[in-house]
Amino acid sequence: MDKNKCPKCGAERQQDTQECQSCGVIYQRYQESLKKNFNKAITNISEKGLATAKNELEAVSEKFPNIEMVCSNYISFIEMAIREHNKGNHEVASKMFSKLTDKKPELQKAVSIFLRGEDEQKENIITEQPEEDQEQPPVIKNEEEKKTIFHRKGLMRFIAATGIVIFFYIVGTSEKNKSYTPKTSKPSYSSSISKPSASYPTSSYSSSGVADKVVSILNTSYGNICHAELTGIFSKTLKVDWTKNTVKLHAIKVLAEIGSVKEGLYQDGVRYLQFPNDAGTYNVIDWKTGEKTSTPEKTKYYFSE
Repeated sequence: MDKNKCPKCGAERQQDTQECQSCGVIYQRYQESLKKNFNKAITNISEKGLATAKNELEAVSEKFPNIEMVCSNYISFIEMAIREHNKGNHEVASKMFSKLTDKKPELQKAVSIFLRGEDEQKENIITEQPEEDQEQPPVIKNEEEKKTIFHRKGLMRFIAATGIVIFFYIVGTSEKNKSYTPKTSKPSYSSSISKPSASYPTSSYSSSGVADKVVSILNTSYGNICHAELTGIFSKTLKVDWTKNTVKLHAIKVLAEIGSVKEGLYQDGVRYLQFPNDAGTYNVIDWKTGEKTSTPEKTKYYFSE
């Protein structure tokens, strides 16, 4: 948020003034109202459950457009944590929920209820029903169907995010098998080429490769917060850099999206993932051996502890 501009209309803020000359809003009252409404949304999520996060935070961002990005980050992070939990990646989901409650301790109740499978909410619903209804199998069946529908909806965003990548991978692999012609000679290279390095020249791969499509999708969908490129010749490296707009929530989201298509990337020849670390250099993960190393190459944008 730019402190030199009005938080409501974006007009230039005059020095030593408490009221916007353009829209007439009083800055202090606006900020107090913004904080009150945002905290109320967090409280509602804690009471009603994580599934209400999208509706609650979107309502706040509509009323206060200047925090739309903040609300969007919270929504994306919560939905991603739920998605990882539903996929069975409980360790990843647990770490994400821990980061969420460290940032907003008020959400601890909602997270705890979700991780217990919403047993408390189901017990309350059954207790409130008439005794004769509890004994009837159709009531229990309906509750099970509702739970199934809830989990299916939780997977919809994941399917939408990765569906296009899987589609391009299948089409690309088919085209590659039809058009590939072995070369009669290969250039010589040293064994060090298998290790990721920033000195590798950027190679131009076939447009049908899944790796190129993933890079294209990353730069198109997340171009404001990251830049992705392929380096290397024989052992490819997927290199990711952050931008001045990147926050930690963005970084976690991008790396999670890459992890969801890691198998396809590896099959297309991408062996290494290179991304900025908190020391201002790069971490490198070897997807073949699982080895994690770092390079002395400096990165422009990183998160310092």
